[in-house]
Amino acid sequence: MEIEVKIMVDEVLEEKEDICNCEQCKNDIIALALNNIKPRYAGSNNGRVVVDSVDLSSTQTKMDIYRVVLEACEEVKSRPHHNR
Repeated sequence: MEIEVKIMVDEVLEEKEDICNCEQCKNDIIALALNNIKPRYAGSNNGRVVVDSVDLSSTQTKMDIYRVVLEACEEVKSRPHHNR
């Protein structure tokens, strides 16, 4: 999921010129997005934690990631951790 979020962040930052794309803001957007994506973990019969099967190519999953990344962009834009 982390890789998909990073790819989506890069795509969104290319589209939106009004959002800072410095490393600090980019990392903040990624962290915020990952924290707001629904976790997909489950326990197995032998007590191990496993990642639930996620179809990263599905339209719904991509839209969920896109929505969370856009929300994270707006949050970081409104309160960046640096002076522009």
